[in-house]
Amino acid sequence: MIFIKVIKNVFDNLKYDLRDTKYEVEIREKKKKEERIQKIEYRFWGFIFYIWEIEKKKMKYLDKYWNYYIVTFVIFMFVKPALSFLILGLLIFLKSIDYFIFLKNIKKNGIYTEGKIISYEADSDGHKQPYIEYKTKKGEVFKEKPFYYASTDLSIFKTYNDKINQIILIIYDKNIPNRIIMESETNFNNFSLIFMFLIGFLFCLISVLSLLGYIEMNL
Repeated sequence: MIFIKVIKNVFDNLKYDLRDTKYEVEIREKKKKEERIQKIEYRFWGFIFYIWEIEKKKMKYLDKYWNYYIVTFVIFMFVKPALSFLILGLLIFLKSIDYFIFLKNIKKNGIYTEGKIISYEADSDGHKQPYIEYKTKKGEVFKEKPFYYASTDLSIFKTYNDKINQIILIIYDKNIPNRIIMESETNFNNFSLIFMFLIGFLFCLISVLSLLGYIEMNL
């Protein structure tokens, strides 16, 4: 009987050891999987930020030579529409990436503070954007509109009188404090940029297919 009990205890201990070993293996595999995913994310965002650094320089030239891009776009619209669409698609595509990385960076590294909406002003298309007064941690006072603000066509008709003097939460860039975003608009901003990104990608795809002869594009 004693021998049987000893054997039983040995098997019971072995069974628990196997369970522990299996659990440890699962933990190790889960940890390896998480590390692999993390490495992929680091590489992806590293690549995106690398592209962003390159495109930031290009965007300066884009702003500087905007009129030349417009003239080139119009010329190709009549000579080679596919190239015209490619130029437009690349501009939209690159600009959406530029804004997206800015929003991600300011959301992660920016400084949160309160601001007061002092007015709404319309742009050249009639879309209204808020002007916000806020103070930085250094005591500097700014009156700025959001660096990126996705307004809809409804803003053309709305007065926003009920928003004037409203206190809101904003995020400003600690390196360039006059660049701000409205914290409450973060989700809608991201949605609008995804839409912009897809539009730019679609234009580029149609243009490339046309240049390769798969589809025909004429005015």
